[in-house]
Amino acid sequence: MAAKINFKKIKPPHDSMEKYYQTMFNRNQSKWMRRSKMEPSHLGIEFDLEGSKYSLIGSATSTEVVIKNIETGEFFMTNIDPVSASVLGTE
Repeated sequence: MAAKINFKKIKPPHDSMEKYYQTMFNRNQSKWMRRSKMEPSHLGIEFDLEGSKYSLIGSATSTEVVIKNIETGEFFMTNIDPVSASVLGTE
């Protein structure tokens, strides 16, 4: 059984903060040595996680991504590993 994913709810980011998350994602996913095999082109992709549909907004750190629940409009920060597995189909 997979471990429960830790979602940390955050306030909806302002345009400048959302741009920062996008820039961080592109920076982190362009490195040769990186935690996830996702590519910069995955930014904005929709994926399923724990029975809900999300959109990938960007990265807060090299290990945390910012995602948006498409149904509720809520934003969350969570570990990149389960998101990467869902996006890449390796879960």
